[in-house]
Amino acid sequence: MNFSVNFQLRLLVVFYLDKDFFCKNREFVQVEFFNSLLLQKLFRILELYYDKYKGLPTLTVAEEEIRRDTSFIHLPEEQPLQQEFAELVLKGLSELQYIKDEFIKFAKERTLKKVLSDKSEAIDSGNFDELFTELKQESRKFNYATGGLVGDRVFSLQNLREIYAEKVGIMTGLPLIDTVVGGLQKKQLSVALADTNVGKSFLLTHIGGAALRQYRKVLHVTLEMSLARTLLRYFANLAEPQDEITYNKILAFARDDQESIYEYITLLEKKYEGYLNLVEFPTGKCTLQDLENLLEKAPATELLIVDYLELLKPPQKRDALRYEMSDITVALRGIASEYNIHVATATQANRQSVNKRIIGKEVTSEDYGKMRIADVGIGMGQTKEDALKNEVVLNLTRSRNSEKNVAERYLMDFQHMRMKFLMQEQVIQH
Repeated sequence: MNFSVNFQLRLLVVFYLDKDFFCKNREFVQVEFFNSLLLQKLFRILELYYDKYKGLPTLTVAEEEIRRDTSFIHLPEEQPLQQEFAELVLKGLSELQYIKDEFIKFAKERTLKKVLSDKSEAIDSGNFDELFTELKQESRKFNYATGGLVGDRVFSLQNLREIYAEKVGIMTGLPLIDTVVGGLQKKQLSVALADTNVGKSFLLTHIGGAALRQYRKVLHVTLEMSLARTLLRYFANLAEPQDEITYNKILAFARDDQESIYEYITLLEKKYEGYLNLVEFPTGKCTLQDLENLLEKAPATELLIVDYLELLKPPQKRDALRYEMSDITVALRGIASEYNIHVATATQANRQSVNKRIIGKEVTSEDYGKMRIADVGIGMGQTKEDALKNEVVLNLTRSRNSEKNVAERYLMDFQHMRMKFLMQEQVIQH
């Protein structure tokens, strides 16, 4: 089983709180279960902790109290051991102070003991997947911390390690994003805003293809087009000029030169297999939990593409659609932060966007807040004349860390499923 570091840390908390559970399952969970040196160290410390705990004269009384009361209990006899445990955890690891804070915060929740009590049958029968799923689901309600200061002081360059380690965001081949914004950064949400049939899915596929060519791992969730149609776009997008492959040539595979298509797909497999995870959900059926489950199964994902926002199932039914859209957008940004990835999606513009060249966030349909929540917002504008020439104007309508209202004109190359920069576009009142 391959679980996230956060989940492995929570499993250690379970062992810390429930002595019976630890003793019963000690033979099933070995130190190799934990895939980081820090967590392996914590596990070994936990083993030492229990060796000492067994010698306490109030062992029977403590276990009886735990069975009768699901709250977090501090027995007087345990206080010195708990302090020693905390010191051992932090010994030589002062830069990871947040682990202690989150560990204790999680441990003090009544929810944890309640789950252990409710799932006692699952524990007895060895159904640990059911237990782990329930613990993970419940723990999300109160522990979303993603980290703290790395350096001993606030004004330390060590605290910028996240930025320097990334070096550069995912490049898209679109100067508007790459030059002005600095690429697609981790822990951020970008939203493309456009009217129907302007090219939202086209833009998202272009971005996904650009990421793949940099060997960045992409999870593309399609809620509108079929998996096969989306994959066909990627086949065309990833072709190099010397491949002489186009969208129509792949589409006409049955009657055209099949051998060259076979050779091309074999080449794609050698270059990019394992970097693209493509999943299709029926419209309105994909939940935010489904997205998280996919990310748990693909922990190396760097870019999540969701096509598109309105087609996700909201976490709860609200009186107005705009509130549901706001809930979804907030949750998507939370996913970007929690999983340390970039999330790219698209949303629908209202009727005021029809036949407009420059699209601003004020033409967002339903909930204007969708664009306020996003870190990067890109308006896609297209007049009737633009549509005849397969051109579109991208306007940077939202950016947290750069100038805004920068616009550029692009050609939509449907044969290669890419967007090609044409010229800078002047932004006037819109």
